[in-house]
Amino acid sequence: MSSRRSAIKDLFNDAKAKRRAGYVPSADAPAEYHDHTWENGRRYRGHRSEYPWPNDEEATEAYSCLHSAWYFLLRPTAELVRAPVPFCRGMKVLDCCARNMSWVNKVADNHAGVRVSVIDPVSAWLYPTSITVHNEVEGEWPYTARQAFHLVRANGLGGMVVDYAGLYGNAYKHLLPGGWFEVRDNDLQFFTDVPENEEKLVVLRRWEGLMAEAAEKFGKPINMSPKHKAFMEEAGFTEVQEEVYKLPLGDWMEGEPWVKVKSMTILHMRHGLEGYTLRLFTKTLGWSLEDTKDFIKEVKEEIAETKLKDLRLCSYFRVVIGKKPEDVSRKP
Repeated sequence: MSSRRSAIKDLFNDAKAKRRAGYVPSADAPAEYHDHTWENGRRYRGHRSEYPWPNDEEATEAYSCLHSAWYFLLRPTAELVRAPVPFCRGMKVLDCCARNMSWVNKVADNHAGVRVSVIDPVSAWLYPTSITVHNEVEGEWPYTARQAFHLVRANGLGGMVVDYAGLYGNAYKHLLPGGWFEVRDNDLQFFTDVPENEEKLVVLRRWEGLMAEAAEKFGKPINMSPKHKAFMEEAGFTEVQEEVYKLPLGDWMEGEPWVKVKSMTILHMRHGLEGYTLRLFTKTLGWSLEDTKDFIKEVKEEIAETKLKDLRLCSYFRVVIGKKPEDVSRKP
């Protein structure tokens, strides 16, 4: 490993160790490293209810597990990116809404000289201060024409975005001609291929419906993955492609890569269910904390790990890619 890559790896490992030890950024760290509030025992970005999801260690573990499930599902052909872009020295990449460092870390490990920028609207605190993190995914992005990217990638956008046309417009604007935009997204709803199982999913179905209702009322809807292909095309991207995958919850699909995928999806729900639910139920729907926690417990009981093999649940994961035409102006 080169000295530069080794140094980057050390920075990420140091940041992770500090997080686990309850690290508090120094007073001279950027403001977004301190901008948190606590609610129902969970930590959120900012002092306004801008996002429904927390950004504490438990939430970070949930996002990391979900990204790992995507990673194992797509390997070995698209571990880092599905878009046909070569990773080479001087390449400029923008990583949006990851809420964990796993992808950036893999790039640092395997591709020396790739220049990664980050937009993370809820978790700027995760990254070492040597990496510049912009923490607003909506509105004007702060990049010039000289900083235009070869690749922009966005992850798990449900619950994070109000203006999708604006987001896709930003990605188009800040790509070099011929550059690619890749979106990976996973919905918070589950399906079973055994119709008889529906009668066993009363609490889960109620949770899904209330989550969608609350997110819409909050202003940042969830379950957006089926819409990304149309968003991509409407923004002017060409060669748009969509891939749809089943992401099983539990050990009911046999062989590779399902053994590793199912472990990550179970951990994702174990770490993520409370964080996904609390603010939307207590603040948006007006439930009490006690009732919300009781309901979360009922959901967990209905989809307990011992029941998952028979329930045969899966969510749908989509990868959508599109190319900025080569014959357009580089100027934003």
